Amino acid sequence: MPRRNLFCALAAASMVLCLAVAGNAQESGDADASAAMPKWDASVGFGLHYFQLVEFNKDDDWWDVKPLLRIQVGRYLTPHLKAELFGLAPTTFESFEYETLPVAGLPDGGLAWTDRTVRRYALSPALTYQFFENTFAHPFVSLGANVSLLDIHRHRDEAINQFGRVAYVVPSIDTRTSSVMVRPFVAAGFKSYFNARTFVRSDISAAWRAGGMSQVGLRLDFGFDF
Repeated sequence: MPRRNLFCALAAASMVLCLAVAGNAQESGDADASAAMPKWDASVGFGLHYFQLVEFNKDDDWWDVKPLLRIQVGRYLTPHLKAELFGLAPTTFESFEYETLPVAGLPDGGLAWTDRTVRRYALSPALTYQFFENTFAHPFVSLGANVSLLDIHRHRDEAINQFGRVAYVVPSIDTRTSSVMVRPFVAAGFKSYFNARTFVRSDISAAWRAGGMSQVGLRLDFGFDF
């Protein structure tokens, strides 16, 4: 998979930052051990999200990457188990698709290219299990689903193409459609505290389609318990 080294470097940098922050919070851990367990947490952060574009277009079998803003709200069900909802900022993917048009004089037909723009809006519900209790760094694992609403715009201007001595008209297209895409995902990371309530959270996630892994995310969030 392209950019594998970038995945590893960003993940390592996130973990190092978490451990550095966690060291400053270690001294306050004992004093806060008797504090009331928070019911909620919330965070906001940035990251990189990698998509295999076959998700949007069967003719594209390569990876694209987008910077991504996300917000998260979580409700503690137990000291270790939490229900979460992630809201992801809209992202846009641009590519093209081609089709074969029947053309007199061309046994294989004539080719036509269409611009394709996909606008993605997404929410991701998840269950997260957080290990350990009253420590400065909590590893966690998550299981959830990326639920995406896709706004698909296909556009092509009318044109006259030439193949050899044969000229043919390519008709214009301007259509909008929408669809819903659901992909299960798993994630793992660390939640490390500045103090009793504020934290930094890093994670890496992977989502799957029927043909295999199709999304990878790297994120770093800052938040608080309440």
